[in-house]
Amino acid sequence: CPPCRDSVPEMNMLFEKFKGRNFELLAISVDQGGDVRSTVGSFVKQYGMSYTVLLDDRNASKAFEVTNIPVIIIIDKEGKPVKRHIGFMPGLSGNLSKEIEALL
Repeated sequence: CPPCRDSVPEMNMLFEKFKGRNFELLAISVDQGGDVRSTVGSFVKQYGMSYTVLLDDRNASKAFEVTNIPVIIIIDKEGKPVKRHIGFMPGLSGNLSKEIEALL
């Protein structure tokens, strides 16, 4: 989706900013069918994603009640979801950075 593509540069920036600080950024693709591994792999390369991208077997989207994409879920050290951002708007990484910093 276009907002998913638009989010990559800011997610890369967050990943670089917080890596090595007890922080992990994971993307989970909800794409299905066809050669999804190849399609997602091409997307990762094309957009220069520096963080881990996983494929959802529908368990993750079900567990985190994902009904719209993109959705950004911040999970604390205990594994509890504490913040949810549905959609993406340029500049969101500023808010995300503050929320992440408060949990580290």
